[in-house]
Amino acid sequence: PSVAIATSGNSFGGILAMVHGAVDHNVSVAAPISGGGGLTDVATRSSLVPDSVIQQVLSPLVVAVPASSVAPRNDDARTRCAGDQRSVRFVVNDLTSSREIEIACLTPGELDAGRTVVLTNTTNGEKRCARTADDGRFRVPVPASAGDRLDVQIYDRADAVVSYKGCELRPDAPPGRRIRTFEQAATRVSPVADEKVTCDAAFEASDVDENRGCAQYRDRFFPVGSPLVAPQEGLGLHRQSPEMRRLFTLTQAALDTADPINFAPYYALRPATDPRGQPLGPRAVIEWNTAGDPSVPVGTGYAFARAAGAVPFLPPSFASTYPEWADYATPQALYDSLGGKTPEDVLVEQFVVEGLSRMGRSRAGASCAANYVASQVCTSAPTPKCDRALVDVDWLAEGKDRYDAPRLPTPLRLARSASVKVTDASSLTDAWRPRLTGVPFGPDEGAWEASEPLLGIVNTYIRPEGVHVWVNGDPCKAFDDAVYYDHALVRFIATRGKDLYFLSHPRTHACLERESCPFFAP
Repeated sequence: PSVAIATSGNSFGGILAMVHGAVDHNVSVAAPISGGGGLTDVATRSSLVPDSVIQQVLSPLVVAVPASSVAPRNDDARTRCAGDQRSVRFVVNDLTSSREIEIACLTPGELDAGRTVVLTNTTNGEKRCARTADDGRFRVPVPASAGDRLDVQIYDRADAVVSYKGCELRPDAPPGRRIRTFEQAATRVSPVADEKVTCDAAFEASDVDENRGCAQYRDRFFPVGSPLVAPQEGLGLHRQSPEMRRLFTLTQAALDTADPINFAPYYALRPATDPRGQPLGPRAVIEWNTAGDPSVPVGTGYAFARAAGAVPFLPPSFASTYPEWADYATPQALYDSLGGKTPEDVLVEQFVVEGLSRMGRSRAGASCAANYVASQVCTSAPTPKCDRALVDVDWLAEGKDRYDAPRLPTPLRLARSASVKVTDASSLTDAWRPRLTGVPFGPDEGAWEASEPLLGIVNTYIRPEGVHVWVNGDPCKAFDDAVYYDHALVRFIATRGKDLYFLSHPRTHACLERESCPFFAP
């Protein structure tokens, strides 16, 4: 009964651990890895969600692109159109990926810049429209259920509608090319588990006179010449629209009761009780972000930690002038070491919260090299992405990973005591004593003594371009980051959330990676 219970997990497991540690009175320490708070933010920014979920909210989409821009995939052609034609296509969701279904091939005379396209769902009466851009490009979503009849009408002038809001036609709108049937067969047919479901079977069941092949979506075949229908259901919303934002806001309202961000304050900042109504003491939690995480965006990990009181976003003066906000104020010494900025300011200015290396906000230094050491079994060095390296805001490898990553003069390494309730400047300093005494690069003597449970966040740096979670140790690495972070996390849990080793041993914490710290068994 005296054994401490901890909770940890990565990715979705990290999200669950965030909630579990706050609601289970048996848990004394939580160590979520790559979790996040603000679930709608996770959904809208995660690389896992846009194709699998959000695309169906936006679809079905009808688009047109120059056929010459439709590149083969895995040596398979993806268009039957000639190079100078325009390929009109559906863009739909196919489980966890995006897929395109070619509908028709139009000549430049039929579809070019400065035309108007009206897409009508003749089943439910919904109508959407757009003006064509260069090379006849357009993108029009429409609300539909699977099987709804669709009609694509092109008008041979720009702005042939009174407004693109309602798509009411002007009296003099000159009609041009019209698409009411599937006009092109798939370039490649995928087999279906049911051998009776084939293009030939679909043709036999249709009213089409000649079998010229089929378009295909999953296990459905659409014979060329058959009515144009929506291959899947969707809300047909526009990107970056008020309707889209309203949907996300409503979705967040539905998710709020299970969102980790709403549980974060109950680790220490807000009173919590056990099932008998007895007050619970503060519990420790450290969120272990992975820099540049594409799956659970790093900003959502910081959002959770901010709500827990571990990422100050207010200046030191707030501790005295606005005591109700004192837990979110920055201690003066930390504020000064960051050049008169809060940690939140630094995270935003350095694009750590954004966490997208493809934006090219920063690059590694001139000595950037692979985190690699050659040996008899390590014979092929990876190529580091030095030109778009993210900022290593905690810099725990301290250069041993060879990335020469962009970094701060003073690493953040944020952690505070969960036991101190901040009410003024003095208690603010007491709360942040773990970080203020565990100064990066400082001596171990006089550093944090690991005497109280901690609230904090670690921004682990695995690759310059970012990655989702760390996995296994790798003997081919010059600095085995997975080994270092595994041991740091386990040490934190083993001490009931009191010892974040780079704070208690700011000069010698690299022993975690070498497995040479005093607490390791001989």
